Amino acid sequence: MRKFYFEAIDKTGKKILDTVEADNLNTAISKIRELSYFPMHVYEKAAKQKKEKLFRLNDSMPFLFGALNISMVSQKQLTIFTRQLAVLSGSGVTVLKGLNILEEQQKPGLFRNIIDSLSKDVESGCSLSDALSKYPSVFSSLYVNMVKSGEVGGVMEVVLSRLADFAEKNQRLSNKVRAALVYPIFVVAICFIVLTILVTFVVPKFMSIFAELGVNMPIPTLILLSVSNMLRRYWYMFPFSVPLFIFLYTRIMKSSRLRYRVDNLKLRLPIFGTLFRNIIIARFSRTFGTLTRSGVPILQALNISKDTTDNIVISDAIKKVHDSIREGDTVAGPLAKSGIFPAIVVNMINVGEETGQLDSMLLKAADTYEDEVEATVTGLTSVLEPVLIIIMGLVVGFIIMSMLMPLISLIGSLSS
Repeated sequence: MRKFYFEAIDKTGKKILDTVEADNLNTAISKIRELSYFPMHVYEKAAKQKKEKLFRLNDSMPFLFGALNISMVSQKQLTIFTRQLAVLSGSGVTVLKGLNILEEQQKPGLFRNIIDSLSKDVESGCSLSDALSKYPSVFSSLYVNMVKSGEVGGVMEVVLSRLADFAEKNQRLSNKVRAALVYPIFVVAICFIVLTILVTFVVPKFMSIFAELGVNMPIPTLILLSVSNMLRRYWYMFPFSVPLFIFLYTRIMKSSRLRYRVDNLKLRLPIFGTLFRNIIIARFSRTFGTLTRSGVPILQALNISKDTTDNIVISDAIKKVHDSIREGDTVAGPLAKSGIFPAIVVNMINVGEETGQLDSMLLKAADTYEDEVEATVTGLTSVLEPVLIIIMGLVVGFIIMSMLMPLISLIGSLSS
């Protein structure tokens, strides 16, 4: 028998430091759980050896991940898990057995440990929605509430399928936007590096030659020389500019007043403001429609949808809609008064309320705006490419002209 040291938490939340004897690590973990402890670290301490730790995710870990708001599970992993659980549920497999099957299919890691914890919760009599709610950084409030509605209505397969569809469409939209931005960002980055090298190392050599020959520098050449000197003298500021920008942006986002101004400015930007608005409207409509179709109450669905907008201006407008509905108003009326949502969305929601098909109209609105976002992104990409080429051409042309002008002046003075 080998001795294993462990750190665990009991049911009251008290930390336990103790030892247990077992043949191997897995048996040791099982014995710790039999004592009604939640293991956090388990390791064997042998003589003249470093202790070997095992990080074990369990019921105690949601406090850590929830407090830090960290999600180490990718959207793709979560989507595949949801789709497979929906298929298993539709095949007559119980939730517990389905979780056990999916746990075996997962590679060792964080998500497998989460599924293991979920299956143990369900096996002990906990509902799946309550088990999911312990991991807010992985399973959003939308996910938890839809699963809860599926449990109440006995339509778990349908709800899980809708969740998977929702995640896939959201991921597809995000991927299209990211893919459209990859090329412009790559071109700008490469050109910036090349121009920096050119201005920092090549230009000074030419300028030193012109200075030795006593050539009068024209204004464009002096501007280029000033930029070159600045880059060489203050080069150390550039590596710190990105983290500084991120820090300042984070601070702004934490201030509700400043964030309101920034988010309002985003919506008012030419071209890009419309794109941002359409992305938010598509996401809101998709979330709200999916929740209402799954049986989640409208007020609760609005609260969840509000948190997915990621824009405090639109979030405040949705909150006003929520308050108006609580006082007996319809959804379409307050949305129209907000002035944020386009008339076509408001009219579609109004028709949906009158015909009792609010969820269907919201999902149609989501489809419409997702298509519009895709078309806008494609159009912007096709316009950005030639614009970037022209801008880079002008910059390179300015550098060449600034270097040639003293040379032309020197040749002219020699010939005269």
